[in-house]
Amino acid sequence: MSQELATTQSCKNCTTEYAGVFCPACGQKLITERFTIKEGISNVMGVVFNFDRGLWPTIYGLLVCPGEVLREYTSGITVKYFHPFRFLFLMLTISVLLMAALGINDYLQGEYATKISGHPLSDPVKEMMTIINSYNHLMIASSMPVLALASWLFFKSKDYNYAEHLIIVSYAFGVTVFLGLLIMPIYFINKEAYAWLSSSSLLITIIYFTYVYLSLFKGGRVAVFFKSLGVYLLYAVFFGILSFSIVAAYIAYKTSTDPEFKEKFRNEKKAE
Repeated sequence: MSQELATTQSCKNCTTEYAGVFCPACGQKLITERFTIKEGISNVMGVVFNFDRGLWPTIYGLLVCPGEVLREYTSGITVKYFHPFRFLFLMLTISVLLMAALGINDYLQGEYATKISGHPLSDPVKEMMTIINSYNHLMIASSMPVLALASWLFFKSKDYNYAEHLIIVSYAFGVTVFLGLLIMPIYFINKEAYAWLSSSSLLITIIYFTYVYLSLFKGGRVAVFFKSLGVYLLYAVFFGILSFSIVAAYIAYKTSTDPEFKEKFRNEKKAE
């Protein structure tokens, strides 16, 4: 037995005396050396390239047999899967960073929007779209409790509680964001094709959620299908209200503090 396992030490987190690597009171791991860049890189590589458990097995399982993954996780078999809320946050963060770094948002708001509408977007509209895109990941994350509530309401008879539905929708929405990441390379081949695929993300989300519910819940497939539509419709209504509220609050703030924006916005309304 190594010396650090045989020696009793005080937990740095809760001061409990214990012997071993993990504190029995709070679970804090014994760390005897200072953090280094090498160790940090090693930890990141371990997460990314661990194909036995963690990120990739979670993604693979959610794509191939989501019902099995969700049944196992909600029954307590969690060690081999990436945490659902961390998974969703990771996917959203990667998506936001890549879309900003690759200039995808600028293209969708600029050149592509001009082709669709026939004229460039006005400055006020661009500003509002920038705000929505900047906080889109936070809006999605904050609206997950509502999506979970809708899921619980429509599938209340399936013996899953609200917290378990929160796990279900977090995993499912995380996968839809991951699917969005997979089509990003198309942007470099054909920007318009990417924009078209991106605009169909709503349909992709509905299809995947239906697939998840059909895989997870036994029973009439037609009933599950229509309940899946109901879940996402209720969520879409809430998300639309949330987006509208943010835009309305932004307009109210800008028109009261920025005379130039107020004038541009007024001209925009007249042009309509």
